[in-house]
Amino acid sequence: MLASAEVVPIESKSPQSVYPVPTERLKVLLNKQRLAHSAIPYPDYETRIKRLDRCIDLLVTHQDEICEAVNSDFGCRSPHVTRMSDLFVSLQSLKFTKKRLKHWMKVERRLAPFPMNLLGARSEIHHQPKGVVGIMTPWNVPVNPIFSQLADVLAAGNRAMIKPSEFTPHTSALLEKLISDYFFDEEVVVINGDAETGAAFSQLPFDHLIFTGSTAVGAKVMASAAANLTPVTLELGGKSPVIIADDYDLDDAADKLMAAKAMNAGQLCISPDFCFVPEKSMDAFVDKCRQVISKLY
Repeated sequence: MLASAEVVPIESKSPQSVYPVPTERLKVLLNKQRLAHSAIPYPDYETRIKRLDRCIDLLVTHQDEICEAVNSDFGCRSPHVTRMSDLFVSLQSLKFTKKRLKHWMKVERRLAPFPMNLLGARSEIHHQPKGVVGIMTPWNVPVNPIFSQLADVLAAGNRAMIKPSEFTPHTSALLEKLISDYFFDEEVVVINGDAETGAAFSQLPFDHLIFTGSTAVGAKVMASAAANLTPVTLELGGKSPVIIADDYDLDDAADKLMAAKAMNAGQLCISPDFCFVPEKSMDAFVDKCRQVISKLY
């Protein structure tokens, strides 16, 4: 069944390329991960650390391939941008989690008032894995949303199924291959496909579903998850205003603002979208921004 439903890697950069919707494969993989979680519902500290280390090793060892794949999808994505916004941030998340995991796994005592018939009882918080977590990631930063989410998911003792964006086919295909080299399907697996595959993915009865992307698609993902009572975490696009105070240095403001706005061609969730500038400074501010962007490019 798995062999007949395998997704064929695509060569075209177009998101319109035809993918078969691997409905049966999705169900098989979900069931495989559920059974694995049921067999070992509480992975120990050493197992979780090893999974995080595998993620770190994957990113460090294959960083050049990842930069090349992202550039193939974007057409002109500087490797410096990929290393900073995708690789560096992912590695920081993984290492941060590793450093604090032992403390996070400890049982927490709570002092709570008890009714007389429970006199002598005590309260504790035991942090438990949820099970199988679905991760749906966007095209604009195609690597970091996967591994920053995996840092939390794997550290908490969960399994993960990942649906990357169909708009970055080279990167998504590479990550599918690399993750299959580093992880068993029962641990972490990548499923590639178009929007229909994404819709089928969001309808799976995960124990938790994480989505990063647009508000419009996020609403559809949440509606699909609601049918299964699946809790969701949504990181959606928005607007990022900048306020420039009357006494702030316009040269410094223009330098910082245009560098941030130009990062990833402005396609970041925290990319500044518009400015509130004192009216008397507006013309000077626009001129300075033009000078800075000319200098940068």
